[in-house]
Amino acid sequence: MRRLAPWGLVFALCASACRGDEGPPPSSAQVPNAGQIRISVASAQASMGQIEFAAASVGVVDAWQDADLRAEVGGRVRAVEVDNGDRVEVGELLVRIDVSRQAAAAAAARAQVEGLEEDLDFARSEAERKQRLLERGSVAPVTLDAAQHGVTKAESGLAAARAQLSSARRQVADGRIEAPIAGIVTQRMVDPGDTAVPGAPLLQIVDLSRLRVRVGVSGPELSGLTLGSQAEVRIEDLGGLALEAEVVSIAPAANPRTGLFDVELHAENPGAQVRAGMVASVRLQSAQREPRVLVPREAVTRRGGQTVVFQIVEEVVHIRPVRLGASGRDRIEILEGLEEGAEVATSALHALAEGVEVERMPATADTPHPVEAP
Repeated sequence: MRRLAPWGLVFALCASACRGDEGPPPSSAQVPNAGQIRISVASAQASMGQIEFAAASVGVVDAWQDADLRAEVGGRVRAVEVDNGDRVEVGELLVRIDVSRQAAAAAAARAQVEGLEEDLDFARSEAERKQRLLERGSVAPVTLDAAQHGVTKAESGLAAARAQLSSARRQVADGRIEAPIAGIVTQRMVDPGDTAVPGAPLLQIVDLSRLRVRVGVSGPELSGLTLGSQAEVRIEDLGGLALEAEVVSIAPAANPRTGLFDVELHAENPGAQVRAGMVASVRLQSAQREPRVLVPREAVTRRGGQTVVFQIVEEVVHIRPVRLGASGRDRIEILEGLEEGAEVATSALHALAEGVEVERMPATADTPHPVEAP
């Protein structure tokens, strides 16, 4: 059996006495914050408030209505009653085309109708007479069949003639070009003496009593926008003229070319100052939203596949999974997972974990107002 040297025995006894009866030293996993000092963090308090959205975009002004008038019948232009810049009302006579040939055709069609009406009356009388003779046995049934066929043929001929007469009358009426909308004549393309053919352009009328403005809005900006939302439209070409507008249409799908959602707004145009084609700067405001729990955007992060905030309770961090709502410029809505008044860390999030002890940094800025304005 091997013996320990005296000096070795002394060393072993000393080592045993130094350890005492405490057992092996605890691991760092068994002691919270083992080997660490408290982490300094900035913090903020969750508060109730509203996030107001405002999306800025640029669009082009369209007229409320416009009409491109074209000839529907051929003929010589007898008169043009308006010129560029004239204001017209619905039903006002604008252009007269010579339709004397169409009027002659209408008269002929009318005469044909009258003649066929007489033929139909005669055919019906004959059919009634043959019916009486058949009842007395004076004619064969085939004779009545022929008379009734004559009635049917006369009715068909009369219907075709009446349709032709209606078409001829329509061509005569088409010689008078009337305003379909109220507005301003923006382009005159015909003069008296010109020969118009069907489809030839005559006049263009634009209604500027109201305006349509179409803009593209991104998905996040769209989340706070509803039908009826108010907007401000500024026309830079007119020195920044401001008009109030209302959202009347929001596209259900994004434009595949731009990735934006098309939004249409309507605005009044007093004095018809704004013209179609002018560029408009649009600022969209969201509808009023209910108050929600708000926290600074920097308090929210991802951890373990979840969206979380780090709540501080008595200098100790607790992970709180949350469900987010809308976001503003500086703050974001918490729909679930955090209550009003809770304190959350807003810095050093990468170093935080459940149970970590922290100390607060001195406040360097005022507490944000609970209503967000982008």
